Amino acid sequence: MTSNESEIKTMRLYTDLDRIENELLAMGYEAGSKVKAEDIHKVSMMSYGGVEGCKNVVKELKVVPGNRVLDLGCGAGGPARVLSEVAGGCSVTGIEFQKDLCDLAAKLTSRCDMDDKVSFINADATDPLFIEKVGSTPYDHMISWLAILHIDLQSRTALWKNVHQSLKPGGCIYIEDFYCCDDATFSEAHRKMLDVDVSIPNGVLCTRSQYEADLKKAGFKNIIWTDVTSEWTSFVSSRLAAFVSQKEKYIKTHNQTTFDNMSHFFLSVVTLFKESDLKGVRIIATRE
Repeated sequence: MTSNESEIKTMRLYTDLDRIENELLAMGYEAGSKVKAEDIHKVSMMSYGGVEGCKNVVKELKVVPGNRVLDLGCGAGGPARVLSEVAGGCSVTGIEFQKDLCDLAAKLTSRCDMDDKVSFINADATDPLFIEKVGSTPYDHMISWLAILHIDLQSRTALWKNVHQSLKPGGCIYIEDFYCCDDATFSEAHRKMLDVDVSIPNGVLCTRSQYEADLKKAGFKNIIWTDVTSEWTSFVSSRLAAFVSQKEKYIKTHNQTTFDNMSHFFLSVVTLFKESDLKGVRIIATRE
């Protein structure tokens, strides 16, 4: 992945994590108190699809109660909790590189009494000891929302080897990620924005041809590649507009610095989708 946690923290989405607790306080919950799962979902989802996106994954992968699912780059655990709930109580293990996010995910899960089905491990998915950390019992599926983009291209052979080894034969992967076309070009400013504001190592995106080649080489087949650039451009634009429209309320709940950090991040992503060759994709594939 990125070489250390300080590098990934240049992406301001991953700072000011107390904003989640602040939102819960604004809802009327006391600090550390039990919280309804539906309210936890409202404040902890970092994926683009939200709850509906998780429902789509359950449908696409045919996730059922009793399945074991690995969530790679789980963040604060929003999708992991929703996925388990939507799938009728499947077991989800979230893997998170950032210790503070991993600890937060575990605390939120305990507060809504879902820690019997959803757990978290602070680990690097490219680590040679990854399988030892996640356990030798293979998983049915692996999911990942906008996390693999943080892993440098040179480390992806190790990543896909670990993912392949962690799954049962016939197990499926579902990935949402950024990519670029083979002939894409990026200005120095956009490359820096990718590197600093979105924490894509050196601002270098994986191309579609390289992505598919890596998956095939690692032992994945039946690759379904769905470009979602237009959908995500619309989403991030609407997200920014909605966020800015709530500026006064947001600053009252949090503070000016947190608002500035979040608006900076949201604007950076909008700029990249509208002005550069950044693209978005959903990938489904099967382990051989």
